[in-house]
Amino acid sequence: MILDAEKIRALRVEWLDDFVDLRPEWGQAVAASASAGASSLSLTGAAASGTLRSGTAFELAHNGSLWRYILTADATLSSGAATVAIAPPLAAAIPSATVIRPEPRKKSLYNKRTGRLFFSDEDLEAYAERAMSQKGRAIRSADDPDRALFRAVRFYAWETMLSSDEYLSAVLADDERSNAAKILEQKKALHAEDESIVFDAEQGPQMLWLER
Repeated sequence: MILDAEKIRALRVEWLDDFVDLRPEWGQAVAASASAGASSLSLTGAAASGTLRSGTAFELAHNGSLWRYILTADATLSSGAATVAIAPPLAAAIPSATVIRPEPRKKSLYNKRTGRLFFSDEDLEAYAERAMSQKGRAIRSADDPDRALFRAVRFYAWETMLSSDEYLSAVLADDERSNAAKILEQKKALHAEDESIVFDAEQGPQMLWLER
């Protein structure tokens, strides 16, 4: 494997805008015991401060099966604790220290519309293998080999995304329709920049000071 978990996360967060927010404000939240039919839960183990947002979905285990609930109001954290209002009411009683599994927030424009990531981890690994096959020597000799590799992966990834009707439809369907053209132009510019820096024989990946 060329890309470990940390590199994949860096690619999603810093380079592709195609990543999952694991909701760090939830920390290692657990719920106190509650009866079937309860419409609120007392949580501990979350972040020391912050807010658990209304509309966040989470899962609880009932007899080995996961059930989905939603916060119906914001809840302010204090020393990692909060009482949250939920819907629907609990399907069954839960014991003390029941683990809370908040659903991750999808951050990019595409997955906001489709509910899934555009690129799987396997896709990103395939792009990395392709990059190392074609430009491995240049990438390894770059001032920052990881960033050179990330640029090459982004080049291939955006080449795929910008030619995807599914992605273009997501852009055009965005709430801020007036920004669609700007979004596409920005991505095309990044694609061209990556090509010139990583794949241009004269410049090569040493020109990483151009990174935005």
